[in-house]
Amino acid sequence: MHARRGHECSSWDGSVDHANLDALDYGDVPGDKFVRTTWHDKEPLSELLWFAAHGAAHSDVPLDLLVLVDIARNADESGIMEAFAEAASG
Repeated sequence: MHARRGHECSSWDGSVDHANLDALDYGDVPGDKFVRTTWHDKEPLSELLWFAAHGAAHSDVPLDLLVLVDIARNADESGIMEAFAEAASG
């Protein structure tokens, strides 16, 4: 599951789709190789983090690992982790 937020975040959707298709030689995508993508360009970070903690799901594979990637010019790892902990508890 890939969820994005911010400037031109929807452009990542195509990149992830093409990378997945390339890895599968542009053939059929079996359920356990399907990558669901979302983007949240008009939502606050708190809503994206809530979605990552509570709403993200895959129909064929349990999601046991969450990776948060922040590509902002000024990284704020502790702030992002605090915001995620708050979203996950709510």
